[in-house]
Parts: sequence; structure tokens; C-alpha cells
Amino acid sequence: MLKIIKMQLLLSAFFAICFSASGQSLLIQYVNVIDVTGGDTQTNRSVLISDGRIERIVDTASFEIPENIVALDATGKYLIPGLW
Repeated sequence: MLKIIKMQLLLSAFFAICFSASGQSLLIQYVNVIDVTGGDTQTNRSVLISDGRIERIVDTASFEIPENIVALDATGKYLIPGLW
């Protein structure tokens, strides 16, 4: 199980680096975001990454996907912003 989690983190970092280098935005949808300052888990979030930085973290249900954006379905996955 730990190997699977490590592989998912590695692939997520790889995608974020690739899209930031290409200048294209990446939307990670339906992800559970860990708040490292408060320890809470925010479920069902969309994280918009532009130019290699997190631009927005919003509730997936209230977020309209912009045109010309790559969306990644992360249902059941976890994200810790600022870990790297």
C-alpha cells in the first residue's frame, strides 16, 4: 500500500512539473486536500495549478471548468499543498 501511495505522489509531482513547464494549466478534480496548518481534510475539492503554482482551491460542485484546461480526476486521492 505504501508503494502505491509513493507512486501516486511521484506521478502527481511529475504531471505538475510537466504542465508548469509547458505553460498549460492543470485542474485536479474531486481530490481530498489536507490542510497542514489546521490538520483538517477538505473533501471533494478542485485544485487549479497555473504556471507551477496553486491558483485556486475550491469546492468541485461550485467550480466551472475553464476551456482549454487539462483536468485530472483524483477521486479518492489526497493532496498536501506545499509539501514540495
